[in-house]
Amino acid sequence: MHDLPNSSLTEFLGSIIRMAEDSSPEKRATAADLLGQLGDIDQPQSVETLLRLLYDVNARVRWSAVIALGQLRAEKSLAYLEYLLDDPDPLVRQRVVEALGRIGSQTAMDILLKVLKNHEPELRGRAALALGRLGGKESIRALSRLLRDNTKTTWGTVSACARIAIQEIEARQLATFSQN
Repeated sequence: MHDLPNSSLTEFLGSIIRMAEDSSPEKRATAADLLGQLGDIDQPQSVETLLRLLYDVNARVRWSAVIALGQLRAEKSLAYLEYLLDDPDPLVRQRVVEALGRIGSQTAMDILLKVLKNHEPELRGRAALALGRLGGKESIRALSRLLRDNTKTTWGTVSACARIAIQEIEARQLATFSQN
């Protein structure tokens, strides 16, 4: 797709953005999915369109937009994503945590650290796993507080997610230490 001439890419992007304004939720969700897959092609226009879709009445459209913003690593979306942690749809909230993990900036990690205190076990578990992929020793202290949280999640328990995350961080630190 990146091999297309610029005029064709611009035309293609324009058609996706028009699709994002369609009355059909399926088409709007598909447009969000495509914008995330396009990567860095005219990212500002893609991000603006996705930010508008975060307010869609359809939950599938919102979570598709969230996923796409994570794929684009759109730091501009962090405040919007943090707000969506209170979305009425649980899948939207879960996708927000995953997107924060993909964005991976310090601000995203700070939001993930706050999510570790969320009342929803699924969000705490997902945040722990995301921090395991991103975090450093500063995350271990926060993750350690979850080691007694035996509330069930998709992956077992919150404590299991925290344990996995801590092991990932420690393994990364050990690899860095042994390289020096």
